[in-house]
Amino acid sequence: AFSGIYGLTADKLSASLVLRKLFKEKEKRPHHPHSSPIKIGLKKAKFKKGLVSPQKGLGHLMQALTKYLEDSGQVEFLWNTPFEFKKNEFRAEANVPPLPPPPVVVLATSAQDAAALVCQVDPELGSKLRSIEMLSLASATLIYDKPQTEVQGFGCLFPPKEHFHTAGVLFNSYIFSHRQTPYSETWILSGDFCHKPNDEILKLILEDRQRVIKNVGSSNDHQPKYFSITKWPEALPTYNIQLETILSQLPRLGNSL
Repeated sequence: AFSGIYGLTADKLSASLVLRKLFKEKEKRPHHPHSSPIKIGLKKAKFKKGLVSPQKGLGHLMQALTKYLEDSGQVEFLWNTPFEFKKNEFRAEANVPPLPPPPVVVLATSAQDAAALVCQVDPELGSKLRSIEMLSLASATLIYDKPQTEVQGFGCLFPPKEHFHTAGVLFNSYIFSHRQTPYSETWILSGDFCHKPNDEILKLILEDRQRVIKNVGSSNDHQPKYFSITKWPEALPTYNIQLETILSQLPRLGNSL
């Protein structure tokens, strides 16, 4: 399951980074003096550990969270906006009227972009961030007029020993009721797919599809009516031992900020 989340097989991941929170005891929230205690029977309430998934998908969850924060009137999002970050100074460069400095500024960037932002302020921190190994990801959504009925379910990940080209597949129309028509599948890609042309990527996907869904007919029946490929070069840090070591050093290195 973790290869579908982190884009790598287990032998390339840090167990501490990807598993620690599953076994960590949940911290108790401080009791508010004006709140009423909630009685849950006689037994002590226990928090379940594990993985959860939003009912309508992660994209829907992120859109809802964004709207909730924007509607609060206290948060503003600047998407894909260049920033200049200097010590004791923050300035946004965008085609919008200048705004007074907010009390808190949160920059959500990749490790490589973060390195470029802080390198002049803290060269050592910038160097460490720049050394983080990044993983490129891609996904391909295939749409068909006729749904396949041989394999019905959430989807699957392919173990390395099976030598598939792709990392796995999600059968969207069997996962989400609002995506039943037209029938669609999303294939998970990692590695050097970002550097391959789309026609070559589709060819590799269809080779895998013929191995998974065998009773469709001829190879022409695997050709989608429409397909869309999205690529994210250097999308995620590689959650390996190197990253674990760097993260343990970041609080010390970031003191100058």
